[in-house]
Amino acid sequence: MSTPVVITNSKQWSGQFDCTGPCRRKRLVGAEFSKKAMERYRRNGGGPLKCKLCVAAVEATERRAAQERAEAKAKANTKANAQADAEELVAAGEGGIGKAKQATTPPPAHAASASASSTTCASCKKSLPPTSYNRNQLSKPPGKARCRICVEAAVKDEATASREARLAKIEDAKRAVADAERSGDVAA
Repeated sequence: MSTPVVITNSKQWSGQFDCTGPCRRKRLVGAEFSKKAMERYRRNGGGPLKCKLCVAAVEATERRAAQERAEAKAKANTKANAQADAEELVAAGEGGIGKAKQATTPPPAHAASASASSTTCASCKKSLPPTSYNRNQLSKPPGKARCRICVEAAVKDEATASREARLAKIEDAKRAVADAERSGDVAA
């Protein structure tokens, strides 16, 4: 027979909730869900409720898909530019010297700087192309933007720290219960 889970911190225990995300876990405590999700659930009187693990998995999937779309778009732009350059060279060959000179002129400076510009990551200090950053990070002032890899690492570190802090609180609560039982003082 399994030992029942005893939660001594009333702030953690806020009911029995079921995750409607991919994990479909049952009988979860309120601490498994974000504060905003719990507020929305209570305000609406029920409805879908996804745990933090499911939300994090969906976010990671979306980030990977966005990265793949950005890489595909960059690859398509590179192919389109190469094809346009080839067409210009063919046109230059047919049209004479004037058109050849026109075809060999470089594109405007703003077009070259937009495609070739790189941003330095505030965490890893690497100079990376804009496709390595989220739109939100690119809108930050210089020296503040972090690349996708560093942002994902920070999210993982934050989740690990949160989990460790939660486990430490549980251990403290268990010690407090054990001390109270030993002393015979329930109020302690």
